[in-house]
Amino acid sequence: MSRPLLTLLALGILFGCTRGQSSSSVPSPSDESAVIAGDSLYGRVGCDRCHGVDAGGTLNGGSLRTTNWKFNNGSFDDLVRVIAEGVPASALHDRTRRQGMPPRGGAAITGEQIRQLAAFVYAISKR
Repeated sequence: MSRPLLTLLALGILFGCTRGQSSSSVPSPSDESAVIAGDSLYGRVGCDRCHGVDAGGTLNGGSLRTTNWKFNNGSFDDLVRVIAEGVPASALHDRTRRQGMPPRGGAAITGEQIRQLAAFVYAISKR
């Protein structure tokens, strides 16, 4: 599936699935521009190297297109936490993977960019 189509699907699902939910369960910023910015950042800062171009996962990083999370509870705030803090190698259950995820994915990204990436991941995980 192409990246623009993936983003459009994620936006539709994000805004369709979050109606009627409490504000703590939806991304902040929850607007379309945050998801689009996160999609753009995803490839630019290197998330795709471990999680795949389509975010479906690779040998180095799990799928982000899931609701079966291993290191967070699937909430927007917890996605922000995992992106910011990373996942230490000692926490990995799959011993075929030797490296965890470095804080901020090893990239020099701001707090706002972390929230944009989290908005994108949150959106694609809900489709």
